[in-house]
Amino acid sequence: MQARKYVLTGILIYVLASVGFEILEGFIHGPSLGWIRKAATLGEEVLEMVGTIVILWGLLVHNQVLLEK
Repeated sequence: MQARKYVLTGILIYVLASVGFEILEGFIHGPSLGWIRKAATLGEEVLEMVGTIVILWGLLVHNQVLLEK
């Protein structure tokens, strides 16, 4: 049950980061806002990796539960 929570949370983080930041970057225009675009890209990538790590953590927890049975 805990593994499912981790996997679903990781998927949620990953999808929201991917979609949310892509939409946000569409609204950032102009040469003076280039640093904001770079910061948004960095934030997107970091959150995608966090989501991936949480998914993998959930799979490891699930594997541990299976090995204990």
